[in-house]
Amino acid sequence: MRSNYSSSKAIILKRINYKDADKIITMYTKDLGKISTIAKGIRKVTSRKRSHLELLNLVEVYLVESHDWYIITQAQAIKSFSKLKDNLLTTSWGYYIAEIFEKITSESEKNSKLFEFLEKTLEVLNTSKNFSIVNAFNLKLLRMSGFYSIQEISSNKLINIDDDVLKYLKSIELKRYDEIAHTETSLEIIQEAHLILKDYTESILERPIKTVINFN
Repeated sequence: MRSNYSSSKAIILKRINYKDADKIITMYTKDLGKISTIAKGIRKVTSRKRSHLELLNLVEVYLVESHDWYIITQAQAIKSFSKLKDNLLTTSWGYYIAEIFEKITSESEKNSKLFEFLEKTLEVLNTSKNFSIVNAFNLKLLRMSGFYSIQEISSNKLINIDDDVLKYLKSIELKRYDEIAHTETSLEIIQEAHLILKDYTESILERPIKTVINFN
């Protein structure tokens, strides 16, 4: 049997326990797109890969493809985005981003722009505590994936959207992250926009988003 070896930068999106000591780890890689991998022995206390393959970490990962699986042979964390993970508030934001990104993207469909977009979002959230970044990510991800238009949301009779919220959505759709991070918006509008985007995303996915967002 022939095995194929490869390496790539990757961001950890999802982890599921597998067998006695392994995990199935879903990651979005720069060179292979979204892939499911097996990290053998990672649940053992002695595993050297444990800390490197934490959720949301940016890693350099080394893989061998065997029996339709990618098996992680080595992993080295490049960035852990520790400030994003240092409290329950922002951790929930990061988990929300990882969940919707993992559910919207297709398996093995390479898109370096999506990888760079996800990495940039995590970098900004690691320094900014503005939830509008999360809303902007949700909106921009839908648009980049071909699922979103302001017109569709605003004309949808099932979505009751306030004029101020619509104006806010149009604003964050056009602005860069550095501009959004320094823009003050009422918490009421931010929360309402989040619920609209979440409901809209769930209708596209046809399944619920499990991550519960904390605002305070």
